[in-house]
Amino acid sequence: MTRAINFPETKRLPGDGRRVWPTDRHHMADANLITMRMAEDAATMIRERGADAVITVDDFLEQGWTFDQVRRFGDAAIALVQAGAGNHANAA
Repeated sequence: MTRAINFPETKRLPGDGRRVWPTDRHHMADANLITMRMAEDAATMIRERGADAVITVDDFLEQGWTFDQVRRFGDAAIALVQAGAGNHANAA
């Protein structure tokens, strides 16, 4: 018997075809998904502010992340963006 695995925090494809995160940032618990989503947020901020943008803890808190999430996963998220992994994440 094959069982589908449900990943409740994974991006979904609703009827309009846009991929969306179904869980509020502050409720997320999966380390990999937090890092990916935080990297998307950072990449969006950099696109909006320019390549010389400085991303702060407060910027992430304003997005809805908790201080503990930022402390634990923020550096990894920024590293993903610097490696180019978050650059296309929020492209329309």
